[in-house]
Amino acid sequence: PNVSDELSQKNIGIKWYSYKSDPEIFESNTQIKDILKSQGKSSLPVTLIDGKIKKTGAYPTRIEILNWLGIDDNKKCTCGGSGCC
Repeated sequence: PNVSDELSQKNIGIKWYSYKSDPEIFESNTQIKDILKSQGKSSLPVTLIDGKIKKTGAYPTRIEILNWLGIDDNKKCTCGGSGCC
């Protein structure tokens, strides 16, 4: 399962928005609006957890998301990458 499925199984909600499809979401969030104003669209994607910016400019890895949420990763990394699969 992907990280979205893992979080759903733990009753943790996750929402994904596209600037192209949901511009009002980006414009209504002051933090996102400020980042877009200062750094432009190159700051996308932006990852927020509990209203706090955790990462900009790239998608977070599964491990990053789990760490930010304080969830122990009970899977062994087999892909060899530092961010792991």
